Amino acid sequence: LTGDERAPYDAARLYTDRISYQALGFFLTHLGSPMTMYRLMVQFSGLWQRVNTWSLRRIDSTHCVIDIRFHKYEQTPNNCLYLQGSLAAVPKQFGLPFARVEHRECACNGADSCKYEISWVNKPARVAGWIGCAIGLAIGAVIVFLAGWSSSIYAIILLLAALGFLVGRCADYRSRLGEVYAQNEKQAESLLESIRASEKLNEELQLRVEERTTELRQTNDELAHTLDELKQSQAKVLAAEKHAAMGVLAGGMAHEMNNPVNAIKLSLDALREDISSRGDDLSNLEVAARAAQRTKRLVAELLSLARDTHLNPLAKIGPIVEHSLDVFEKENPKGPKIVRRIAADLPPLSLDRMQIQQAIINLLGNASDAIKGEGTVDVTLERSDHSVLCSVSDHGPGMDEDVRRRVFDPFFTTKLGTRKGGTKGSGLGLSITYQLIKRNGGSIDVESTVGQGSTFTIRFSAEEPVTP
Repeated sequence: LTGDERAPYDAARLYTDRISYQALGFFLTHLGSPMTMYRLMVQFSGLWQRVNTWSLRRIDSTHCVIDIRFHKYEQTPNNCLYLQGSLAAVPKQFGLPFARVEHRECACNGADSCKYEISWVNKPARVAGWIGCAIGLAIGAVIVFLAGWSSSIYAIILLLAALGFLVGRCADYRSRLGEVYAQNEKQAESLLESIRASEKLNEELQLRVEERTTELRQTNDELAHTLDELKQSQAKVLAAEKHAAMGVLAGGMAHEMNNPVNAIKLSLDALREDISSRGDDLSNLEVAARAAQRTKRLVAELLSLARDTHLNPLAKIGPIVEHSLDVFEKENPKGPKIVRRIAADLPPLSLDRMQIQQAIINLLGNASDAIKGEGTVDVTLERSDHSVLCSVSDHGPGMDEDVRRRVFDPFFTTKLGTRKGGTKGSGLGLSITYQLIKRNGGSIDVESTVGQGSTFTIRFSAEEPVTP
């Protein structure tokens, strides 16, 4: 009703007094002690109730252990608290503080019985006081015997008796103070043990929480890493599907366009020679020739992607790069200056010569477009640790991060109106280059800074060449 879980304990402790024991309580509180009261409660418990059996496990002047076993009825928490309050109230009948009741075992929690350890404080004994009084009387008797009786001797005897009683009582209180001090020391030691146990339990709990937190953090990191890998794998699968579909489309387009483009180019070459011999203006014809050349180059890129890969396990990449640069310079006599840095004694690689040559020509064409055919393009071929690196660098406008991430996507281009003749890039050159490098077991990356230029780097493993 009160909402206080300790209410039964407080009620039993406050409303248990000597009136509850009637006449027996009067004599016990004047002639007995708390130890006597606890002993009689256990001895006569069967006379006033049949619910349980009380037994006294241990008892002395300030401590006892009472065991209460239930037979036909189950113990309840409220009844357990009420019993503790009743036991704590016993010393109060003697004008002493409430007893300290410690619940060692409880039938509510599955134990066979409820076991209570009770400790209390007794009144200071008066033994030493009466002994001091007797000694004072004995000294007075000796004085009477020696000096004879007189009215003043009577006062001296009473004074000696009172003085002896006071000295004895001081000894009693001193002994009692020692007992209280010892009891306090014991309680303090018990409290310290409880504190140590609590601290140890808290440390173990904190350690367990930290271990569990670490496990959860590791699991969370693993899940996050797995999610990142899943996203990367999904992106790679989508890119592979996109490139595969583009390859099928490119192959069909290339085969259909190759013959008409060759016929157009041959016709333009013949027409240009004929007009040139007559001294007429060739500007419009030059535009058409460049467009045909561009179309032929696109068809060659598509054909290189559509054809099967034939790997040569002993291919020398140095001559392949050199030949690619020569072909590009021959096709673009007015193009940028190419600065070559080709290392010697490079290990043989497993490569398809035609596909690698087309990939490098594509990178050169992209660099030339970036600097609008003016300036220089740096080409470096070298060995780094267990890899062979081929880098193509320009000093053009560079790319921002968004363009850099999409630069290998099919049909993505930023070359609107940058080519001679005002044509737009197809968005296939770098995508095809990416596929060709992948087919040959390599990888390609790009680093770019806006306003400084871009560097495309092809990497091949020099230890485990791809087998055909």
